[in-house]
Amino acid sequence: MKLFFGLLALASAISIAAVAAMFSLIGLAAIFAATFWPIIAMGAVLETGKVVTAGWLHANWRNPNVSRFHKGYLSTAIVALMLITAIGIYGYLAKGHLDQQVPLGTTDLQIAQRQQQIDTDRENITRLNNRQAQLDAAVNSLIQQNFVVRSQSIRSQQATEREQITSDRAAAQKDIDRLSQEMLPLKMQNNNVEAKLGPVKYVADLFGWTNPDVAVRLVILILIFAFDPLAIALVIAGSISIQEWLERSLDEVEPSKEPLPSAIHLTERHIGASSIVGHRKRRFALDGITE
Repeated sequence: MKLFFGLLALASAISIAAVAAMFSLIGLAAIFAATFWPIIAMGAVLETGKVVTAGWLHANWRNPNVSRFHKGYLSTAIVALMLITAIGIYGYLAKGHLDQQVPLGTTDLQIAQRQQQIDTDRENITRLNNRQAQLDAAVNSLIQQNFVVRSQSIRSQQATEREQITSDRAAAQKDIDRLSQEMLPLKMQNNNVEAKLGPVKYVADLFGWTNPDVAVRLVILILIFAFDPLAIALVIAGSISIQEWLERSLDEVEPSKEPLPSAIHLTERHIGASSIVGHRKRRFALDGITE
């Protein structure tokens, strides 16, 4: 069972380290986007070296040929590489969260632009309605003063302006209807994005945080501390289990340490046995008993 769990621990450590390395490499490449492939190569080599160093350091911790300075440097290097991995993972997960919010910002901007145009059209409609009300007031004033002919003349003079008002008002209303139709899919897209961000908001509400980004940062930090340290710990645990299994197996198959009987001892035993047999034969002969 020790061998099984040791191999299982090593397999889990390699899997966790591989995923952590992938996240870290993508995150570091996003941070240093101008040098993408060099960062990928450097990160891959360092991630491999970190796991190998942890295993080697554990196996040789009591080795008298390894100085304290050597062990101290390797331990410091492992901690530094774990911090680099943590930074890369943080960058990767933060980028994922921001990429998830990008559609929300884009659609919000498009909705805001259309809403601004709608507000402008509504203001134009209000202005046109006020102008038409002024024209109607001028005509009604003449009618109330019994200047019917003059009111008809004034209304005829207003005909062109009234037609323009009607045309502009219809165009503005048409524009409002078009913009409102265009806003519907944008609002639906916003609702979908907000639904994806809903769990983050629930986590923030659970702890009483008003800003969901705080919850995202804390979740990322928890994942960071569960990733790389766990991989290193599992490497050491797997090495311990396998080492104990090997030591037990060697103890079971090791031959007995009792010295084999030498030729002299065998001769002495043979002579002693012969003397005993001869003594018995003489005794039987004296008693008149033959074998």
